[in-house]
Amino acid sequence: MEFYTKVAGVTFNNEGRNIENRQRIIAELSRKGVLKEGTELTLRRDPSNRYDSNAVAVLGPDGRQLGFLPRNVAADVSPNMMNGFHYKAFVEAVTGGDAESNYGINLKVVGDDSPIF
Repeated sequence: MEFYTKVAGVTFNNEGRNIENRQRIIAELSRKGVLKEGTELTLRRDPSNRYDSNAVAVLGPDGRQLGFLPRNVAADVSPNMMNGFHYKAFVEAVTGGDAESNYGINLKVVGDDSPIF
């Protein structure tokens, strides 16, 4: 199983201990050539998220948060992850970033058809 989606929340700052601006993180990683097509990103459930108990954070290769899976996607992915299904996320494209548009990230998400135990 695989599907494509965008990373949501890329224009917000991270919260908690790491309050970095996500746009700056994406710009930095992109300039360094670390965030490019094919780069594997980490998906991590965030059940204590105050906006969405199904939230799934998208983390860059250096562990910094880039955003979240969109709410409608996370509603399916998060319960599956909780039940042992494994997903891998890969950068399909980094978009924008010029003077007239914000950075964005398009993802390819690949899911295992069997739970990991």
